[in-house]
Amino acid sequence: MRLGHGLAFAAFACVSLGARAVLAQDPPAVPPPPPSPAPPEEIDPEAGIPRPFQPDWRTGHFLISGRFGLLAPSGNAAVVGADQEDGDEQDVQITTLASTGMVFGGTLGYGVSRHGVIEATVDYGRLGSPLGCNVCSGTQVAIAVGASYHMAQGIALDPWVSYSGGVRLSSYQVPNLVTNQVQTQKFRGIDIARLALGADFYPMPFVGLGPYLEADFGTNVKFPFNEYTGGVYAMFTLGIRVTLDPMRASVRATPPPARTGSTVLPAVSF
Repeated sequence: MRLGHGLAFAAFACVSLGARAVLAQDPPAVPPPPPSPAPPEEIDPEAGIPRPFQPDWRTGHFLISGRFGLLAPSGNAAVVGADQEDGDEQDVQITTLASTGMVFGGTLGYGVSRHGVIEATVDYGRLGSPLGCNVCSGTQVAIAVGASYHMAQGIALDPWVSYSGGVRLSSYQVPNLVTNQVQTQKFRGIDIARLALGADFYPMPFVGLGPYLEADFGTNVKFPFNEYTGGVYAMFTLGIRVTLDPMRASVRATPPPARTGSTVLPAVSF
C-alpha cells in the first residue's frame, strides 16, 4: 500500500511540475493584423468632381489673324507755332485732313504659354473725306509689336486683351491754300500705346471669329513742314477678326497626366 501511495504521489508531482513548466513559457507570437485600406477620398458635393486642365493648344503654335473694321481718327496731326514767343498756337487736327474710313490688317502671333502670345501686326487704313473738303483723303500704314493675354484656354469662347507699340506712316491728300491744287502731306508717327480687347468664338478648333475694339495713342515725329511740331493723336478701331491655327488642325495636343489621389474625369476637348 505504501509503495502504491508513493508511486501515485510521484506521478502527481511530475504532472504538476510539467504543467508549471508549460505555463511558465511565453505565449506564441500572434502576427499583427493586416493594415486596413485607406478610405476613399470624399468628394465635396458643393465643390464638384475635380477635372484636369484642358490640353494646351496655344504654346508653340503660330496664330494667323486677319482683321478689318472702321477706323476713326482723332487728335492733332501737328501743332503750328508752338515755339513762337507770342504763344499763338494752332492745332492741325486730323479731322480737317481726313475722316472715318476702313482698316485692313493682319497679325502673326506665337504662343509662349497657355495664355500668352507675342504678336506682330500690320494695318493699312484708307480714310475718307471730311466735311467741307471733298478732295481730301488719307492713307495710313501702322506696324506694331506687342503681346496679348488670353483669359480662357480649351473652350469655344476666348476673350483676350493686348498691348503693343509701333510706328505709323500717314499720308493725306489736301488742297494747297495758295495754288488750290491737291498736294500730299506725309507724317511719321510713333504709336506709344495700342490697347485692344476682344473675344474669339471657335466654331471649329482651328478657326476663330470675333469682334475687337482698339485704341491707338501716339505722336508724329516727322512732318511735311518745318514749322510743324508734334501733337497727340488717337486712332479708334471697331472691327472683326478671323484667327487661324494651322498647327492645331494637324497636331493633336497631349493632355496632362491625371492627378493622383483623386477621382477625375477624362479631359474633353472640342
